[in-house]
Amino acid sequence: IPYGIGKTTSAGLEPRLFPLGQPSVASNNFQLAVSNLPPNKPLLGFWSLQSNDFPLFGGTLYLKQPFYRMTVAFSNTSGSALFQAPLPSSAIGQERYFQVWFRDPQEPVHGVGLTNALHVDVCP
Repeated sequence: IPYGIGKTTSAGLEPRLFPLGQPSVASNNFQLAVSNLPPNKPLLGFWSLQSNDFPLFGGTLYLKQPFYRMTVAFSNTSGSALFQAPLPSSAIGQERYFQVWFRDPQEPVHGVGLTNALHVDVCP
């Protein structure tokens, strides 16, 4: 379930994080999709076991510590990206929260951005 609002990018767009596939360990097809990003820029996905609402970089950090870093990805020329979400068997029954940090060099104060967040109940 997506929640929160992403920090508006230097291009005036709201970055969006949304799910693709099923949050199921057995299906092994759960991905995080991100749109409305600056093109060709690095981004990092993070996840946590609890949500938060903390001002950060002119946006909002929706994850509570401890949070865990996923792999590095890059937005494509249209400003979209995909992450494979980590769902090991030990995650069955957990609630997980996801958010993406990205570079936005044209943003004058911090040079970075944050997406909205995603709440997921991990299924078998």
